[in-house]
Amino acid sequence: MTETGIDAVRRWLESHRNDIIEDMRRIVNIRSVSEPDSDVLPFGKGCRKVLDTMLELAAGKGFKTDCFNYYGGKISFASGSGREIGIWSHLDVVPEGNGWIYPPYDMTVVDDFLIGRGVQDNKSSAVGILYVLLYLKEFVSLNCNYSLYVGCSEENTMDDAAYMIAHVPMPEVSLVADCGFPVCHGEKGNLSLVFETRELLPETVISVEGGSSANSIPDQARIVYRSGVVTKEQKERLRLSPEITVMDGEYGTVVEASGRAAHIISPEQGKSAVTILAKELMACGLNERSAGENQWIEFLRNCGRDGYGTGIGAAVSDTVSGCLVGGNYRPGSHFRQ
Repeated sequence: MTETGIDAVRRWLESHRNDIIEDMRRIVNIRSVSEPDSDVLPFGKGCRKVLDTMLELAAGKGFKTDCFNYYGGKISFASGSGREIGIWSHLDVVPEGNGWIYPPYDMTVVDDFLIGRGVQDNKSSAVGILYVLLYLKEFVSLNCNYSLYVGCSEENTMDDAAYMIAHVPMPEVSLVADCGFPVCHGEKGNLSLVFETRELLPETVISVEGGSSANSIPDQARIVYRSGVVTKEQKERLRLSPEITVMDGEYGTVVEASGRAAHIISPEQGKSAVTILAKELMACGLNERSAGENQWIEFLRNCGRDGYGTGIGAAVSDTVSGCLVGGNYRPGSHFRQ
C-alpha cells in the first residue's frame, strides 16, 4: 500500500470488513461473564475461553501473545525502542438478562448493525484495536512499541487489572478503549454495600431474589410467600400491573417483577425490578403483616427509587463527576428452610 491518510485506512478497513465481523462473532458468541466464585479460576470457564480465543486470533495475525494466569493477556509487536504504549480493553460482559429479541451469544448481523452481548461493551474495542495494531504493524514505522492489554473482570471486581499491574511491567503510557468519545479523564470510584436485616425473613416469606450483577439495574425480581399468605384479592390486585406475574407453585405463591436492565452509568435508562416488586407488594398490603417485613420491603423500594440514592438520603454530586449513580440494590438470594 502506497497511499497515506484516512482514505487509505478506510479502504484497508473495508478490505478487512468480513474478517473483522467474523472475529467479532467468535468472541461475542462466548458467554464471558466474570464469575470470581467459579471453580474454574480466576473468573470462570467462559472468561478462560474468550481469552484463549482472542489470543489465538492475534497469534494468527502474527502477533506475540502472553496470558497472565487468565486474569488477562497481552498482544504486542516490536516496532521501535523499548518504550511502550498500552491500549486496554476487556473481554468480560455484564450478564445478559432477559427479553432478548436476538440471541445474546449468537451474534446477528442486521443491516449494518452487529447484535449480541458485548458487541458494544467492550468486545468491539478489543477487536478494533487488534486491527489498529495490524495496520500499524504492516504499514507504519513507529518509534515505540504498541500493545493491547485485555482483561477478564472489568465488569466485576477489576481484579484483572490489579493482577496485571502487580505482576507485569506496565507501559509508559496507557490508553483505555472503553468510554465515550472522545476522551475520559477519570472514572468514578465503586462502592458495594451489604445490608442485613436485624432478623430472619418473616415466617410468611420463603425466599426473595433479584438482580444478577452489581453494576446493572436488575430486570428480574421474585418473592415466594407461603401458601395461604397472599389472598385472592391481593393476587388480583398484583395482576393489574403489567410488570407483575403471580403464580401458585408447589411451595407457595410466587410473585415476579419484570423491569428493564441498564448499566449503572445511566440508571435512568433502566427500571429496577426490585423496586417494582417492593412497590407493588406495598400497594396491595403485603408489607403490613409485621414491622420487620414492612421495614425491609420499604427499604428495597426506597433504595432503587431513581438510581441516584435519593430514597436513602445518599444523593450527592459534584461538578467533575456529576451525580452519584446506584446499581442493583438487589436483595441477593435468601431462603428460609
